[in-house]
Amino acid sequence: MDYFEIHPFYDTSDKKRIKRTCNSILHETKIAREHYRLPENLIVIGNNGGGDGRSCLQN
Repeated sequence: MDYFEIHPFYDTSDKKRIKRTCNSILHETKIAREHYRLPENLIVIGNNGGGDGRSCLQN
């Protein structure tokens, strides 16, 4: 059984929250699209630290 961490939503309400959420869903999706050439309608929502990820497809 794998344990997956879900990427946070980017929160700009204060500096502390910005630091905690810098690896947001949007940021991780952008990096994955560039690195793995993923389709534009795929959103990366988490990973297990070992190269496996969790994602959702947009309609």
